[in-house]
Amino acid sequence: MVKKVKEAEELTVQELIDLDGEDQSIETGGDFERTLPPEGETLARFVEYIELGLQPQRPYMGKEKAPAEEVSLTFELLSPDNMHEFKVDGETRQVNDRMFVTVAKKLSGRAKFKKIFDAMRYGRDDIKHIKRMLGEAFILDIKHSTSKTDPSKVYANIGNKDTIGIRGPFTTNLKTRKQVKEDVPEATIPLKIFLQDHPTKASWDSLFIDGEYEKDGETKSKNFLQNKILASLSFAGSTLETLLDGTDSIPAMEEDEKVEEADEEPEQAPVNAKGRNITSKKDVTASVVKSAPAPTGKPVSTVRTTVSPSKQTVAPAKLNTSMLTKAAAPVQEKKVAKKKTSTKDAFAAIGLNVK
Repeated sequence: MVKKVKEAEELTVQELIDLDGEDQSIETGGDFERTLPPEGETLARFVEYIELGLQPQRPYMGKEKAPAEEVSLTFELLSPDNMHEFKVDGETRQVNDRMFVTVAKKLSGRAKFKKIFDAMRYGRDDIKHIKRMLGEAFILDIKHSTSKTDPSKVYANIGNKDTIGIRGPFTTNLKTRKQVKEDVPEATIPLKIFLQDHPTKASWDSLFIDGEYEKDGETKSKNFLQNKILASLSFAGSTLETLLDGTDSIPAMEEDEKVEEADEEPEQAPVNAKGRNITSKKDVTASVVKSAPAPTGKPVSTVRTTVSPSKQTVAPAKLNTSMLTKAAAPVQEKKVAKKKTSTKDAFAAIGLNVK
């Protein structure tokens, strides 16, 4: 089941593209039968940039590889032989072939992602992040390959092990030998971008794919992008997890029930799991509905606290312990000093006047 997201400040696709981020130019260590895109060069546009989080990597030549941040890149193919028409309820619709690339976001000179990024920049050194090219036109070289274990299975790829297969949208005029920019059609689908450091409700919801499919006798969800991100090794404690946690299920605090908050935490003061002081003059049960930052600077799950005149306790709550760096201070008993009674007062209490 897809988690709901809480309302947050929304950013447009262009605003997400314009956000400052890492400099990737710097090197570091309706149902229809889909067919394969035909081989050869084709016009295309870069339509999706999705950050998938930290993912396990396949071993290479029997050697284990460390997990790596992965991204999903999608290109819509826009040459005439990549366009297909089909009918839904008597209505003719058009869909274009797409090519998907899932790759580790590594910036070393030999890394595939770095080679793709450089090919897409085609000398434009002012472009520092691949998201800046979302919506741009390119020419892709589509290659077919067969499965090593099952020759009947054929796959379409962008380039091959020797070539990247991506270049700028230019062809060479054979008469003048000059570069001519191709007239590439606009994308027919909305642009998508999802950033791990800046997730939004709109960008997360745009990744959802409804439905299921059968594979090898098993029913699988089509919602592979959201599922992969949720299963990433970096999801716990992430900005996205905070966004998805939400507070919709927490009841509002009643008007006559208050939990006071201190500006600073007194030394040795009893606190709840959010680091807040517990203060009350009478028995109350209060729901804390505001999200307080944990020592890590990220909000933690909301808890309920129960306060009594003689003893202060914290009720059990489901907390994301990965987001806490220290445990709550122990709850202390509140000691009330008893008033001393003199002998004279004691006799007076029973009607004797003792001088």
